[in-house]
Amino acid sequence: MTRKSDLPPLDMLVTAADAGLHPWVRAYVAQPVRRAGQEEELGFWLNTAAQDMDYATTYAEAAPQSGEPPESYLDRWLPLRTAPRRLRGWEVGRNPGCGTR
Repeated sequence: MTRKSDLPPLDMLVTAADAGLHPWVRAYVAQPVRRAGQEEELGFWLNTAAQDMDYATTYAEAAPQSGEPPESYLDRWLPLRTAPRRLRGWEVGRNPGCGTR
């Protein structure tokens, strides 16, 4: 299960996401507008999808055949060999508790 201490700060996520945008987006969408949208979207992940047990329970109840506990449906922030860290959410039809494909 993801612990709050394992999660990156929102500003770090927004900065990384902004750096990865296509050059066209960076050229034509003002930085404050880009950051506001990214903060809203990534803030949801950071504060809800990765930590909110009520949110995870909703998914567990919709997929009772998996047999996984609700905490398995929380998104996770995982270390990888090829990149410093990566966001991982659960996938329909796959084991939500599994950290790799």
